[in-house]
Amino acid sequence: MNSRSSFGFDFLLFFATIALMVIGILFIYSSGVSSTGVSFSNEYLKQIIWAAIGLTTMFALVLSDYGNLRSISGYIYAFFIFLLIFTLIFGKVVNGARSWLAIGSFNIGQPSEFAKIATIIFLAQYLERTSNRAESLPRFLTAFAIVLLPMMLVLLQPDMGTALVYIPIFLVMVFVSGTKIRYVSFLILIALLTIVMSLLPAVNRYISVRENGILSLLVNPLFIRYLLLSLAVIIGIAAFGYAVFKRGYLYWIVYGSVIMFGS
Repeated sequence: MNSRSSFGFDFLLFFATIALMVIGILFIYSSGVSSTGVSFSNEYLKQIIWAAIGLTTMFALVLSDYGNLRSISGYIYAFFIFLLIFTLIFGKVVNGARSWLAIGSFNIGQPSEFAKIATIIFLAQYLERTSNRAESLPRFLTAFAIVLLPMMLVLLQPDMGTALVYIPIFLVMVFVSGTKIRYVSFLILIALLTIVMSLLPAVNRYISVRENGILSLLVNPLFIRYLLLSLAVIIGIAAFGYAVFKRGYLYWIVYGSVIMFGS
């Protein structure tokens, strides 16, 4: 059975959304009522306000052509970058992170959540506009920079959880847009190695009271400095060799060394 009307509005989805909103408001209301029936919280009023704002936004988007966002995607992105910077300076601290905009005791919202949507819109517009050079490295790096800017601003709040969401968003979008798989796997491998190296000191302390063996070597600051210096030299020599001789194995030496260096 088709739940869409002649003008493309999905009433089934709409009424399901309304039902979930009402249930959510009722739950919040019931949590603010004592066993004697006395209300001691008005949090449900805030939820009603947000539900009304959400419905208004939904209708505005349904009645508009989202294709028009292409021409203003850069302005939307820039506006939320400004909001993230503004939040870093004047935002409200909640749970140790300066990530909320507030008027008095009323929390307006977290710009980082809306910045994710703005980043998706702007990145999609950029990837679509540059689809004729989908496999080029400069396109990949530019796309990464688009995501990296809001991600770093969110990290400075600090809000690690929200910041990490930008990584799968970026990887999925550039992969779908036709980017070479080795560029995508490059970031994935750096992320995985970074996680492994971050866990090594804790693992080393867990398995041995005394620092010894290969794990101790890998977490030794002096060894790490020499390793990074060696990798830098290898990258420099291999990159020069690849630029001059165009040998494939030199490219992969640079590729693997940069992953290790970046981790």
